[in-house]
Amino acid sequence: MLVPVLQWQDAFRWVRDRNYGDMPTPIRWVFPPIMKEQLGYYGLELHDDSMQATEGLSFTRGGVIVVDQNHEAQVDDYVVIADEGGKGKPLFRQIISDGKDLFLRPRNPMYPIRPVTDGHVALGVVVGQVLDLTSGE
Repeated sequence: MLVPVLQWQDAFRWVRDRNYGDMPTPIRWVFPPIMKEQLGYYGLELHDDSMQATEGLSFTRGGVIVVDQNHEAQVDDYVVIADEGGKGKPLFRQIISDGKDLFLRPRNPMYPIRPVTDGHVALGVVVGQVLDLTSGE
């Protein structure tokens, strides 16, 4: 099973419309980690180091995150999230809880933690990462 790697700006429309006949043109296709065979997965290439940690779980710039748009986000999940209407670029963050309030936490402490607002829309839960260790350049 191959997963399409989309442009970040196409993620909101893809999840909103779920029109496989009018899918945005993928950058490329990747073989995902082992997962259920179903529709609803897409990939996004990481362009910054906001989710790269100094220790523990880390997501590397240049890697591709695999997103399951059918999985409902829960506290502690890693998610792709957009503002309502998809006006801004989607973010990849971890949802954390501080009492009743939810926040979007990056793994890199150099980036700010942001509150989850009513205007945020989850575009899916990150279920894997694909790294290409062959340097073509």
